Amino acid sequence: MAGEQSEVVHFILLEKFTPRFVDFVYDNFNTDNHAFYCFGDAEAFPIKRRPGIRFESDYLSRKLAYWAFGRALARADRVMLHSLFDRRLVELLARQQHHLHKCFWFIWGADLYWHVRETTNPVYEKRERYRRQVIQGLGHLVTYLDGDITRARDWYDAQGQGHDCLLYPSNVIDDFVHSFGERSQGANRTDRLPRVLLGNSADPSNMHMEAMDRLAACAPGKIELVAPLSYGPREHAEAVKRHGTRLFGSNFVAIENFMPHREYAELLAGVDCAVFNHDRQQGMGNINTLLSLGKPVALRRDTSSWKYLNRIGIRVFDAERLDLETMLNTDMQDNRDLICRLHSVDQYKAQLARLFGQEPQ
Repeated sequence: MAGEQSEVVHFILLEKFTPRFVDFVYDNFNTDNHAFYCFGDAEAFPIKRRPGIRFESDYLSRKLAYWAFGRALARADRVMLHSLFDRRLVELLARQQHHLHKCFWFIWGADLYWHVRETTNPVYEKRERYRRQVIQGLGHLVTYLDGDITRARDWYDAQGQGHDCLLYPSNVIDDFVHSFGERSQGANRTDRLPRVLLGNSADPSNMHMEAMDRLAACAPGKIELVAPLSYGPREHAEAVKRHGTRLFGSNFVAIENFMPHREYAELLAGVDCAVFNHDRQQGMGNINTLLSLGKPVALRRDTSSWKYLNRIGIRVFDAERLDLETMLNTDMQDNRDLICRLHSVDQYKAQLARLFGQEPQ
C-alpha cells in the first residue's frame, strides 16, 4: 500500500475493452497500490507487462492463479470485479462471502443478462445459485446505466450501493475520437449510397435478421449495410452473411476480422447512421462513439441503453419503427455536444478516483 491509499485489487477478465482500461489506470493514477490479476486469452487481448500485473499464465496452474487472487482479495481494501462472467471467480467469491462488502462489480451487459437464459441445464442452475449468493452480498454496483442496477436488484436482490461510472475507455470521448468527429461532420455522401451500420457483433442478441428485414422493407436497394461480425458465434455470423447478401447483394459488407481501435474509429466515422436492434443492453462503446461523431442511432425502446440516453437528453430513434429518411436528415449536433461533455476523460477520471479512493496523477 502506498501511503494512506487503499490497496486496490482488480480481477480482469480479458476482453476487447479491458486492455485499454488497464492502460488508462497506469497513465492516470499512481498504481503502486494496485494489483491486476488477468484471466483469459492474453494473446487475443494483450496487456503490456508492468509492475503489479499478473497473468494466469504466470502460475503453474489455473487453480494456483485463482488461489493467488483469493489471497489478494483477502488483503485488499477494495476489489474491482470486471464482470462476474467467470465461473471459477463466482465459486471463489461464494466461498469468501465475508469479503463481498468491499467488492465493486463492474456490470457488463452479457454478464447481467445471463439471468434470462432459458435452460434447465443443472450446471447453469448451480452457477446461477452461486451468482445469486454473490450478487446479493456485493457491497458496490458500478455502471452508468441505472436500468442495469434496477435489473440487478430485481433479478438477484442486489443490495449494494450504486456508483455512477462510465466503466471503460470505450465509453469515453477522448481527443482521438473527437478529431474523427470533426472530420466526419464535413463528409458528404452525394457520390454513394447511405452507409448504415448494423449492430456490433455476431451475438444473436443483435437480432440481425429482424433488423435487416425492416431495413430492406424501408430502403430496398438504397443503402449499403455494414455488419461487424468479428466476434460471437461463427455459425450465427454465417447465417447473418447469407441473409444480408440475399437482401442487399453486393451492398452488404461483413466485417469479420477484429480491427484495431484507430481503424474501427475510422469505420464508425464513415457510416451515416446505425441500427442497434439488440434485445438487451449491448454495444454501448459503439453507440457512444457514434453519438460523439454526430451519427443518428436507432435502438429498441425496451433496453436500458434507450432509457439512459433518453434520461440524459440524447435523441435516439426507434429500431422497431425505422424511418431512415428522417434519421439521415436530422441534425445531431446537440447529441454530439452533450455526449462529449458527459462522457469526457475528466469525468471518467473523477469517477474512477472515487471508486479507488485516490486522486488522479
